[in-house]
Amino acid sequence: MGPGGNPDAALASLVEALFDFSWTNRPLIRALEVRGPHAYYTNEASRFWIAELTRRLATAAPGTDVEFRAHAVFTALRADVIEYLVERCGMTQNRIREGLVGLSGLPGSPPAGRP
Repeated sequence: MGPGGNPDAALASLVEALFDFSWTNRPLIRALEVRGPHAYYTNEASRFWIAELTRRLATAAPGTDVEFRAHAVFTALRADVIEYLVERCGMTQNRIREGLVGLSGLPGSPPAGRP
């Protein structure tokens, strides 16, 4: 979604793309997660995506605590979280993807807990 596009759609597209990336690259992301304290959040790529989430949240939901929400959504994209939800809780990838969009707080997002 380029400049001037719908901010809600741009945020949803980013969250969905980050989920797809995390799911596809779980082994690499898990290696990063155990590299050391805060490694998942402090590496250059993660800082870029957290900043992009923050920027898109600020556009889609001005006046909210976008910094916290960006970190909360990014944390939910951890490979260990996604694997747990799929393998232990039996959630589908689509349910998790929709839940992440809902967690971002977009108006009209699917309700949490939807199968």
